[in-house]
Amino acid sequence: MDKYPYTKNYTRFFIDVVVFFLMFLLTYFAFIAINAKFLVFYVANVAVWHLSVVAWHISAKKEYQNMKQKIVKSIKEHTLRFAWYTLVVISYFVANQFIANEIVTYSTVAVIVMISIWFFNLKRLNYFKS
Repeated sequence: MDKYPYTKNYTRFFIDVVVFFLMFLLTYFAFIAINAKFLVFYVANVAVWHLSVVAWHISAKKEYQNMKQKIVKSIKEHTLRFAWYTLVVISYFVANQFIANEIVTYSTVAVIVMISIWFFNLKRLNYFKS
């Protein structure tokens, strides 16, 4: 609140509401993602969450010109993550058309998602470490 206070334009407030609602859904789907169909919902929700964070940064960029470079970098990172997780969801549905064994498809997507989350978070932790 101190770093990015709300102004008369409530766009970021409503985006914050969406972001926190999606975080609630992420927590919910994380517990039931052992089912293949819920894993796809989980990954799709991660993609939509990153897209909503991009919207938040775009609205913040208009108000905070002094932090424009940092915000643009965050927009690029979240856009990349959105594209990546969207690609994972699409590849799941495409793979289901060609691979008869759904367990193989589910396992592959689960491993890709775990490695992706690990990689993206490790990259972010290194950013905060330096």
